[in-house]
Amino acid sequence: MILSAIIIVGVLFLVLNFVQCLITLKKSKLPALPVVLPLLGHTHYFIGSTHVFFEKLKDIAKIGSSFGLFIGPFFTPFLYDLNIVPHLIKSENHIQKKAQQYNFLRALGKRQIFVETGVPYKESKRVLLHAVSHANLREYFTSFNTIAQNFVDDLRSKVGGGEFNMEVELYFCIVSVLLDTIMGLDATIMSRDEIVLYAKEFTDSITHIFNRGFRIWLYPDFFYKFSSLYKMCNKSVAHTRKITGKLIIKRKQKFEAFKRNEENTTRTSVFIDKYFESKKDDGSEFSVEDITDDVLSLMGAGFETTVSSLGFIIMMLAINQDIQEKAFNELKEKQKNNKRYFTTEDLNELPYLDQVIQETWRLYPPIAFMGRQVTKDIDLPNGGHLKKGIDIWFFLAMLHRNPKYYPEPEIFNPDNFLPERVKERPPEVFMPFGFGTRKCFGNIFAKLVIKTTLCHLVTNYQFHTTTTVKDFRLAFEFAMKNKIGVPVSIKPREKI
Repeated sequence: MILSAIIIVGVLFLVLNFVQCLITLKKSKLPALPVVLPLLGHTHYFIGSTHVFFEKLKDIAKIGSSFGLFIGPFFTPFLYDLNIVPHLIKSENHIQKKAQQYNFLRALGKRQIFVETGVPYKESKRVLLHAVSHANLREYFTSFNTIAQNFVDDLRSKVGGGEFNMEVELYFCIVSVLLDTIMGLDATIMSRDEIVLYAKEFTDSITHIFNRGFRIWLYPDFFYKFSSLYKMCNKSVAHTRKITGKLIIKRKQKFEAFKRNEENTTRTSVFIDKYFESKKDDGSEFSVEDITDDVLSLMGAGFETTVSSLGFIIMMLAINQDIQEKAFNELKEKQKNNKRYFTTEDLNELPYLDQVIQETWRLYPPIAFMGRQVTKDIDLPNGGHLKKGIDIWFFLAMLHRNPKYYPEPEIFNPDNFLPERVKERPPEVFMPFGFGTRKCFGNIFAKLVIKTTLCHLVTNYQFHTTTTVKDFRLAFEFAMKNKIGVPVSIKPREKI
């Protein structure tokens, strides 16, 4: 009798949920795929690896200028319509909260600046905005240049050796930059092999967190904590938190020694110094745990996205030799004698390289999707309606492919970012780092790292590849990725 009652209640719940989902879809007035299964929604369309998910979403995009999907029982709009997107941006107070999947990032630590709201978010944002101000960014250029030049030197063993996957070298370069500029990389704590291991464990933890987003049955914490994914994620996170904590403690000791005038060397500022100089709103200090949480947020935002961007840019230069030579000639005009140090002034005088970076971000944005939660009921310009509590995803990769503003949108063309063309377009058709008050505030830092690294690479090497764009296997993980990696061969350039 009890079992029968449980079955009846379960069936009724499924039926009611299914009906509610269909009503929500109808009210949104967004097109959707025809077959919706109770509880599963449209998830049966996306069985396969992460690159299958991304490619299928691009195919679904052909049904309209935006669409709705059911991720399990949850109705989820994917938006890139240029009537709907600007309307939501102007109504940002209705979508302030991040989508629920962002909460999975708390596996890195309880305090996550890309998920937090209220006082914790404001405290961290205040410190970090100060850290990435133009005045402070200049202090990081020694690190940018030194590590980029080390990267160039490391690649010499690959010259003349045929095609290889540069992804591992890119990971090492970028994690070294981030560790050095965020925490002050300490050679007494981390050897090269330990840096590589740190990068691997951190990447693994991000991948595990992302993979949870593809497993609807693991959304409830109760089920997740019994899964093998939970155990693997905890192992990777524990390793990265242990090393991160050691670096923070070491840096704090050095910072305090400088304050007591026990260090006679010139002090170079790093990101976390701002935490040691600041206080929370209640007057207390930021703890090592607080700083570790924020550092892993920064690493998560900066690591995968920067590696991904550099990988795509190098591939586009290798595929488009004419564009690569134009970028090289611009550098050749601006500096002589194979310059080993690039300043902010040097970077500001390279408009064509800027165009190459921006066009790469258009086709392969660091963040292909950006999720927000509807916190107040909102009407859409198409006559539709979204209820409070729905998660919406801005499909930036499709937004950037609007043929009205980008002729031949699948073709790589840096001229899309000539100043006169940029002026003709609304700002909403290019948002590689999001928008509004929750826009990624590390975008200037990321661009400087990318541009400095490219200056060193392009002045020293020619990049070639047998790969074409048709060979790419695009996947949306924490950042957009090319699952084939960065397969290139390199030739040395003559000294300028």
